[in-house]
Parts: sequence; structure tokens; C-alpha cells
Amino acid sequence: MNYFDGLTILHCSCSSVDKGHTAKRFDGYYGIQYNHSGRLRLYKEGCGTRTVEGAFAFITHPGPMFEYSPPPGETRSHNFVCFRGPRVESYIESGLLPISLKNPLIRINQSEKFLFSLSEIVKCRDAGEIAKNRAVNLLEGLLLQLHEQQGPALKSNTGSVNEMKIMRLGEQIRKNPVTDWDFQGESAKLNMSYIHFRRLFRKSFGTPPCQYLMSARLEMASYLLRTTDMKISSVAEEAGIPDLFYFSRLFKKKYQFPPGEYRDNFGV
Repeated sequence: MNYFDGLTILHCSCSSVDKGHTAKRFDGYYGIQYNHSGRLRLYKEGCGTRTVEGAFAFITHPGPMFEYSPPPGETRSHNFVCFRGPRVESYIESGLLPISLKNPLIRINQSEKFLFSLSEIVKCRDAGEIAKNRAVNLLEGLLLQLHEQQGPALKSNTGSVNEMKIMRLGEQIRKNPVTDWDFQGESAKLNMSYIHFRRLFRKSFGTPPCQYLMSARLEMASYLLRTTDMKISSVAEEAGIPDLFYFSRLFKKKYQFPPGEYRDNFGV
């Protein structure tokens, strides 16, 4: 039997703008639903309603009712891949498919990498047989990425006011990574000591603010390497890390490839 047998990718979409409301039961199939940007309101039967902003994923599966949408009058970036087949049972048994009965939301820290992997599945789904096999491989890689996230599943409905403010700041950092962020100043804006601000930030994102900022800049660089033919030195400059040697060292540490080799492997 072919290694890739036993799994069918049913539907997938990437970078769609969603302003509607979805309410359904996923009878007989599973999905990785990904909110890349904007605010998401998620109801899962038995878990209540949660509202989050930014990069979060959740697994839809047979059984409970799911309802999700942006708040009224808002839009969000919704992306997904849905699948079924006997192979899914092995994913569940091994823990590769992380179905949580209590905390369905998974914070995605490497948001551009996650979105890129999902977009590659969309490209492969309707292509030839070899590409369909690659789509299964990419799906398993996407499931592995869910396990690699530094942030834990959300533990409360909205969290404390300060935690929500920190989460929104993190989203702004991801959107504007080359800004010269002053975290001492940001803590003052939130009426916190810097020590308390740093502790809350690390609790929310699994990393201190300066490290989080550097990761966001490297994600921007990875996007530019994949989608443009800019010189590597220009990519480093554009991403806010102008020291090329330092940039290359950090990039390889994060992505396991130096920038040039990364572009050769993953560039469009």
C-alpha cells in the first residue's frame, strides 16, 4: 500500500477574507481551521464561547457543534484544510492530531510559516497524483507545527484585561516588525512595571518581548526570501536586521537553513 493512502483532502482555502458566520457539525471529517489575522469568536459545544485576536488555530472534528465568525461588522483572514480517511485514526491515537475537549484554541507563534504551509497544501490538492501525495506530507507537517508552538492553548474565555492588551500588542508587533519598539515605553502605556510586563508577555507568547520581536523580523525575512528575488542583504535590511552576518546566523538557527539555501528550497 502506498504510504499516502488512507487520507483524502476534501476542501482547503488560503488567505480568504471572512465576514460571515459558520455553524455546523463536521460529520465524518476533520479540519485545521486557522485564523491568521483579525478577531475570531469561536463557540464549541461543551466549551463555551471564546474571543481571540490574531494567529490562532483550532481543530474541527465529528461530534460537537462549532460556530465561528468575526465580531459583527469586522472581517478576519480565515484559512482551512479539511480531510478524512482511516489514516486520521492513527493521527489521533499517536497524538499527532491534537483534539482538545476543553481548550480548542492553539496560539500560532510562527504565523507566516504556518500560513505558507497551508497555502502549499492548497496548491497541491488539485494537481497530479505526486502532488496529492505531497499534500498529505504537508498536512502531517502542519500537524507537527501545531505541536511546536511555544504558546499554550488559551486557558480562559478572554483572559485578564492586561493579558488581552499584551496579546493585541503581540499582534501589532507581528504586523509591524521593523518598528523600533520601545518595550519600556509600552509597559508604561499599560501602567505596568517593566518586570511585570515582561512576565505577562512571556506567559502569553512563551518568549520575552525582544526575542518575540526578533522572531517576527525573521518571519518577515523568510516571507521575502520565498516570494521575492531581493538580494539577501536587502532582505536583511528590509526585515530590520541590517548586519548580514548576524542575520544569517539567526536565520539558520530559526529555520535550519542559511538564507540562500532556504530560498532555493522554499522560494516560489
